[in-house]
Amino acid sequence: MKKTITILLALSLLAGICSLIGCAGKDGETGSEDVAKGFVGVWELHSLEVGGTVSSGEEIEAMKELGVNVTLILAEDGRALFDSFGTEYDCTWEAIDATTSIITIENEQQELKLDDDVLKITVDGKTMGLKKQP
Repeated sequence: MKKTITILLALSLLAGICSLIGCAGKDGETGSEDVAKGFVGVWELHSLEVGGTVSSGEEIEAMKELGVNVTLILAEDGRALFDSFGTEYDCTWEAIDATTSIITIENEQQELKLDDDVLKITVDGKTMGLKKQP
């Protein structure tokens, strides 16, 4: 009888530990809402790489003055608006972890990578670096 009680207690303890581990998430992750907060906001073009040529700084500012810009708005509810050189796309997005999210643009998924404070996306061979606006 004692052996049966000991086994039941051990199994109950093991089940409790497994449920706690399952709720903890992966190393370095917080809740998905906390991870998403790092992405939520308005992002504007900071750099552009096309065919190995990188444009940034003055070149990007000159593009903005001409009305040529890229803006990405990521909302808390998973909706997004991507304005790429004057063409607007209604999108959805989801944070995967603290540095990666997926955006769906016209039924195609694209990866967004956060590297320091620059959000990078590659579309049609163009890699755009976006900076979050205050």
